[in-house]
Amino acid sequence: MNLSFIDLHSDTASELYYHRKHLDANDLHISLEKAACYQNYAQIFAVYTPSRLNDEEGFRAFLKVSDAFSEEISRLSDRIAFVSNEKSLPTIWESHRAAAFLAVEDARLLAGNPDRLRTLYDRGVRFLTLTWAGETCIGGSWDTNIGLTDFGIQTVRNCFELGVIPDVSHASTQTIDNVIEIAAQYGNPFIATHSNSYAVYPHRRNLNDNHFKAICKVGGIVGMNMYRNHLSDSSVSPASIETVVSHIDHFMELGGENTVVFGCDFDGADFPDDLADISAISKIADALLSKNYSEDLVEKIFWKNAYAFLEKNVFCQPEIK
Repeated sequence: MNLSFIDLHSDTASELYYHRKHLDANDLHISLEKAACYQNYAQIFAVYTPSRLNDEEGFRAFLKVSDAFSEEISRLSDRIAFVSNEKSLPTIWESHRAAAFLAVEDARLLAGNPDRLRTLYDRGVRFLTLTWAGETCIGGSWDTNIGLTDFGIQTVRNCFELGVIPDVSHASTQTIDNVIEIAAQYGNPFIATHSNSYAVYPHRRNLNDNHFKAICKVGGIVGMNMYRNHLSDSSVSPASIETVVSHIDHFMELGGENTVVFGCDFDGADFPDDLADISAISKIADALLSKNYSEDLVEKIFWKNAYAFLEKNVFCQPEIK
């Protein structure tokens, strides 16, 4: 099966910067060499704020990382390009290049300043993971029982108005409930870039069934996360490709045929032994086919669902003045 691949979440851009590596060839989960096994490839690269940095330091770090990553994409312009208003995903793929999108993981770097969202947007950010851990200026993360702050509510509203997609991976149950309410008011989708099923493995980072259904209802997508600690209790049953498939199976039972995609958390998580890097993700296709998933459904999970979402909500948007 000749696969294309779109992935919603990686920490690779930050890892390249902090460890002085390059995207074309490296020892990380993602390199252009490793991704060459796919017919077409698109990646959302998230810039994260290291936990040692405060919010203001995180914003300054984002500027440095995004500048360095832009230089790296320019250096490799014959092999990869940012999706923009001028360069749509199909145009980039037609030129036999990989496609890149930019995201921010942990919106606390806004530091209570609403104008900074526009700065992120102008630098190409189209996806905003609202929280990462603890309580922030945005609201509560998965390890709290706190919802959005007033600033967090305004940030989500500003995202919908500007054209940035809110991401509820890492968010608390209460924060996700708040986002659902705001999304309903705007009639806009939100996503979970890298979250598995709580029903399959009850880790608080995973999505419960009601939240998954809410994302389905608004036309969002949910990326399957390869972090072994979110797939299973490794002390009882080590995570594997079969574990990933069990999470996909459950989401399919909830009506996720048009919702399930990948958000592997490349270069930000410890993966199962049989999924060493981006090239190994193709093994999941073989596992799904062996369980009588159709080739079309496998393609939807690997790229078509994400492509349809991006086409509708991101790369075909008119430029905002």
